[in-house]
Amino acid sequence: MVRRNGSSASPRSRRPVRSSIGSSPRVGCERRVRVAGPAYTSCVPPFRVVSDFEPAGDQPLAIDQLTAAVQGGEPHVTLLGATGTGKTFTIAHVIERIQRPTLV
Repeated sequence: MVRRNGSSASPRSRRPVRSSIGSSPRVGCERRVRVAGPAYTSCVPPFRVVSDFEPAGDQPLAIDQLTAAVQGGEPHVTLLGATGTGKTFTIAHVIERIQRPTLV
């Protein structure tokens, strides 16, 4: 792999890829990331759940426990439930609390 400046880079380097989405100005949402190299900035607005519903039943406890596990350093957490029980809704609330990129 060859960088724009002509130097080579390993294809397995762990540096984030620079990207630009749109040309709108950044307003108070700049985040700096440093991974084995120069600091990169990106503007990602905070994730917010927009819904007419509130967590109910076992969901508030699950949100609390999943959030605590992720913030406690667990690399992977799993939420199990039957079809239609609100797993995606529950995880959306966890993501809203932790504000980290997440693979669902």
